[in-house]
Amino acid sequence: MIIKKKLILYFFITIISSYFSLIIFETYIRLLQNKNVKNIPNYDKRNIYEFFIDEIQSQKEVYVAIPPSTNLLNEKYFPLSTFSNSKNITCNETGQYGYFYSDRYGFNNPDYVHEKSNVENIIVGDSFGQGQCLGVNQDIGHYLRLLSGNSINYSQGGNGPLIYYATLREYMTSNTKNIIFLFFEGNDIQNLENELKNEVLKNYVNDEKFSQNLRYRQKEIDQFLKKKMMASLKKTAQDQLKTARIAKKQKIKKFLLLYKTRQKLKKNKIKPVTEDFYNIIKLTNEFAKKNNTKLYFVYLPEINRYKVKYNDNNYKKIKQYIIKNKINFIDVHKELFLKEKDPLILFTNGNQYHYSSEGYRKVSEIIYNHINK
Repeated sequence: MIIKKKLILYFFITIISSYFSLIIFETYIRLLQNKNVKNIPNYDKRNIYEFFIDEIQSQKEVYVAIPPSTNLLNEKYFPLSTFSNSKNITCNETGQYGYFYSDRYGFNNPDYVHEKSNVENIIVGDSFGQGQCLGVNQDIGHYLRLLSGNSINYSQGGNGPLIYYATLREYMTSNTKNIIFLFFEGNDIQNLENELKNEVLKNYVNDEKFSQNLRYRQKEIDQFLKKKMMASLKKTAQDQLKTARIAKKQKIKKFLLLYKTRQKLKKNKIKPVTEDFYNIIKLTNEFAKKNNTKLYFVYLPEINRYKVKYNDNNYKKIKQYIIKNKINFIDVHKELFLKEKDPLILFTNGNQYHYSSEGYRKVSEIIYNHINK
């Protein structure tokens, strides 16, 4: 009987000791992985609505960028850009809000790129292509212009493969040498699934002659977005406050339930690659060939790849498909991030969602080197 009681006691001591050991490990992971950007000196604590209201006091042409993906429920009209000829605010990952100055079509470029007779590179992508959350001249388009001449960046935050293809159809001119197709493994498959639910976007898949003539409708696009922006901003601010309140309640619970430790041990869940994705790549490749343009497929890794056990199924399948179909494949994961002692150093503040300015610069160098092999 005494031995049985001792065994039970030892069992509980072991359980409690193990739990507290895991609590210590959880604390370590949080300190290591979750450096709080809000501890940065002069961190801007305003929400995006408050920041915008302050900005318009001193600048007339300033807006919060409205990405095309916010129009997915609209089945009559689908803009593929944001506000033109203005300062566009994006997001805050560095302690200060990022922004860019848009060109005549609402993209992150100096307007002079549209005056040149030849285009070296056209870039299509999402927020990683646009350079969201950073300042002016810190995106892939800027760095490629420094390296290889006239490059036009048609990327917008929240885009997926179908919008990339639609953007090429609407905006690419016949004097383009290379298409840089930036695929982000974090959400591009999911984004495509959402895009295929939009009737306007599906027309680009089903009809090779379909066009909304967006190059000639920018005034209309600007007016459409202005009406939409204030309502979107207020909702975003409300959602941020609600999320912040919920986060405070969940913080202790997640800590006690060893959330970070469990995240570290489990594999990430990813949306499996689909036939629809392969079809978009096929259509993009055919479009490039028809226009005597070289297509470069750039595989961009997400931060979770370097923080948790990562499922590589999509990576392997996509790489195999691209190479099999003789499309130029640029593996940024292999050629850049795996060569870093600490890959997280290439993300903003070492722990944020997007790449740092230095990360984008290095990605641009790899793209440039492939183009000029």
